[in-house]
Amino acid sequence: QYMKLPSVVSWYQPSCFMQGGPRTMVLEASVDGGPTFSGIGVDKRDFDLYLAMRHRGGDSPLPWVQETEALDDDDGMPRVVSPPPNPNPRVAPVVTERFVDLSVSSVRDELRTAWEAGRLLMKNKSYRSTLDNSPSMERDLAGYLKRRRQLDEEDLNAAALLQWIRESYGEEETDKCMFDASRDTNETKEAMLPVLHWFRKQYPYYHQKCLSCGHDDTTSLGTVRAGEEGEEGLATTRSIENFHCPVCNHYTRFPRFSSLERIIESGRGRCGEYSCLWYALGQALGYVTRWVVDWEDHVWIEVKVQGQWCHIDPCEAAFEDKLMYSGWGKKHTYVVAFSREGVEDVT
Repeated sequence: QYMKLPSVVSWYQPSCFMQGGPRTMVLEASVDGGPTFSGIGVDKRDFDLYLAMRHRGGDSPLPWVQETEALDDDDGMPRVVSPPPNPNPRVAPVVTERFVDLSVSSVRDELRTAWEAGRLLMKNKSYRSTLDNSPSMERDLAGYLKRRRQLDEEDLNAAALLQWIRESYGEEETDKCMFDASRDTNETKEAMLPVLHWFRKQYPYYHQKCLSCGHDDTTSLGTVRAGEEGEEGLATTRSIENFHCPVCNHYTRFPRFSSLERIIESGRGRCGEYSCLWYALGQALGYVTRWVVDWEDHVWIEVKVQGQWCHIDPCEAAFEDKLMYSGWGKKHTYVVAFSREGVEDVT
């Protein structure tokens, strides 16, 4: 009955999955006779840039794109620049277009195989749910449950996390924010805010800044699944977001790490990474924690203080300030808490 509610169907079942929906364009190309790469929800320019990144590396000029925009240093207006001469020119890949019906299971199977092989670029993550054959709400709940259990099996255990925070933040400062059963909510907030502000400064929210020149307005090329080989492996990485800088022509890869150790080492993350880290870090500090997922694309944690759950958002250095999200213009649909004791709808 729950899955048949109109709100569940409308929010979580793509129209093309429920019925014969509009056809979706898929871009396809291969370079130098290699494997075929596909793109869904991306335009040809972004697909071209992604192919260039895959075959030339993140700091090389584009082998076939002749011009790109950059910002003029004097007035900040766009201007067109030409890349350096390429000593080994290569033929531009032939990008073909085809239109598919995502309501057809064989089409979804084909695209899902490409995604799992790391050869499908997606600009909109809603396509990811479309490719799955299970109902979205059921699949998401199962996925979040699995992720919460993985956090309890992390190689970086509570003792190692406590040692890390003591070395990074300071022995004395860490002692002040350790769990104390005698503290009420306000006293706990006073103890926790300093470490939250420190964390936010050391681990800022990553938007899409170029790692070469620092330009903030890079072009998002899309997301691919992490490959089996290379520095980002399936064991520690969920997916990889790819960006192109129009100023210095550099490519930036943003691995969405699932390993707490890799998150700490990289110093880059968003609410998904930092909430997972704080779920484990809170336990290392002596708190009972739970992981809270907002279906409107945000995640935080809660800690138990004198029998009450208190909200902590490490991205915002916020403690017990849930009303802050109303200022974000969010219209919450579902908010669910995951803990060792079970799953609770806390909407």
